[in-house]
Amino acid sequence: MSFTMSLVLTLINLGLVSDFLFRWLRAFLIGFAVSFPTSLVIIP
Repeated sequence: MSFTMSLVLTLINLGLVSDFLFRWLRAFLIGFAVSFPTSLVIIP
């Protein structure tokens, strides 16, 4: 989920810039670092 959301939001906010892939992966890693531990705490 964080993979898709980071892709869409990065694309909306920046458009297709030259360093899009780098910025998208950075946004994904930050989002994953937040969403994964949160899901482990909330789901059980």
